[in-house]
Amino acid sequence: MVVLDRLVGEDVDPLHQLHAYAEYIHHVYTALLEGMGMDIHMLTQCALRAQLGEMGMEFVYG
Repeated sequence: MVVLDRLVGEDVDPLHQLHAYAEYIHHVYTALLEGMGMDIHMLTQCALRAQLGEMGMEFVYG
């Protein structure tokens, strides 16, 4: 994977390392979500529904 190559390469610039870690995490979570038949928008809606539900409110989309 290209991201992992960048993580272990000779480039030690912290900003580039941070970007590479973020990109790697994005790829991992995207793959996990796709495996569950979801995408990031669905996950965001689920989290928002849960948070609003805890406050006694309802999430209405559309």
